[in-house]
Amino acid sequence: MLKLVDAGEGDHKIIAIPPEADEQVIKVEKWKDFEDDFFAARQILELWFTNYDPGDTTELQGWGDEQEAAAEIKRWMTY
Repeated sequence: MLKLVDAGEGDHKIIAIPPEADEQVIKVEKWKDFEDDFFAARQILELWFTNYDPGDTTELQGWGDEQEAAAEIKRWMTY
């Protein structure tokens, strides 16, 4: 989960990889794998999400692991 603040509000982005191996572009099972092995992919995602809307100021707060992402999804399912 990419943690951002966009226009002064929390704006978390869930980054997911399909569980089916034949549908995966990169092979990871856990956040730690992504964190350790795909630094460039993280940089690309950070750059994209902090710059895709030139009208807003977006601040990167960091990344969250699977547990944080699951909690964020669960939080939004109650709306």
